[in-house]
Amino acid sequence: MKLRIGFVSNSSSSSFVISNRDITVEQYRKLIECCKKCDYSITEKGSLIEGYTIMDNYNIEECMKEIGIDTNKVSWHSYG
Repeated sequence: MKLRIGFVSNSSSSSFVISNRDITVEQYRKLIECCKKCDYSITEKGSLIEGYTIMDNYNIEECMKEIGIDTNKVSWHSYG
């Protein structure tokens, strides 16, 4: 029998980046609300909006589509 001691995770993390010129102020406000509900951290850095989560159990892409964000303009990254 093998015993593993330490951190083990079946979760993955993911992040996204989108230019703030590719979404409206209203879409950004709704995206912030979406991110709060699904444990994404969201920040605005210059002309970019970045989101990150360590527990990817929510489809943020579907949320973006629902609020009218063109997800083809989003850069996606997944880890794990």
